[in-house]
Amino acid sequence: MEKVSFSANTISLSSLLFFIIIVIIIIVIAMATWQHTTVMEGKRKLGVIIGRVTDKVQAPIPDAKVAIIKGTASYPDIAALTDEKGEYDLEYISTGTFTVAASKEGYATQTRTIKVRVDEDVRLDFVLSPKS
Repeated sequence: MEKVSFSANTISLSSLLFFIIIVIIIIVIAMATWQHTTVMEGKRKLGVIIGRVTDKVQAPIPDAKVAIIKGTASYPDIAALTDEKGEYDLEYISTGTFTVAASKEGYATQTRTIKVRVDEDVRLDFVLSPKS
């Protein structure tokens, strides 16, 4: 049987191949487990808040900021700006109850409380009033 030298130690080629195969199997199992867990967490824990920000005559308000300002579940600073149609989406939201605020310079800020559930798109529209 052939011997392979590494540093001061000598091991057999068959032992080295066995070790490499075991390492590969462990990596494959770990990757499969991680992918399955990630998919399952996404289905169990994440939701989306979508909506539109308009004024009193239903005209869209572009570039309004919509942000989660308080919640019962953990959340990072999640915010979005509305597009030219006044539409926004807040993705990858944990399940729970959240207070969401819509604001734009020249308008009064509006806050609403919403509950996000598993695998659900929650619609939350805002109608902003001009500041006096």
